[in-house]
Amino acid sequence: MLEGTELNQGQNRRRITGERLHFALERTRQGISDWDIVNDEYEFSSGVRTPLASPFHGPVPEWVSESAFLHLDDTGRVHRCLQTCLVGAVPNYVCKFRIRAGNGLWKWVLSRGTIVSRNADGKPLIMTGTMSDITGGKESDATK
Repeated sequence: MLEGTELNQGQNRRRITGERLHFALERTRQGISDWDIVNDEYEFSSGVRTPLASPFHGPVPEWVSESAFLHLDDTGRVHRCLQTCLVGAVPNYVCKFRIRAGNGLWKWVLSRGTIVSRNADGKPLIMTGTMSDITGGKESDATK
């Protein structure tokens, strides 16, 4: 059993690690997402919500196919990339696509994820990932 001092030191180390991760992600304009696939519940850190100012509502399959949020030209690719990862054909989900920001403009994002938990049958349970606003890079590519 951990002594009170050891327990406090462990909690303090986890808090510091969490603060470092939060700082690093905020500075790189990335956000973290966690998706409980079984219950279809997900959370997005402020690094995803704030720069994109986009509403994330409803089950993941709904927002993946919702053209009001996800650019119509990108829905098929996003769905295919996601499904390929969910069935285990690729180890990681990686996809670039456009989402509508809160101001109505389209923003390019790079979304990456990995299944961090599967059941005994290999069915995915939890996916975690990052999302980055890459609009600036896509716009500079277009002007070259």
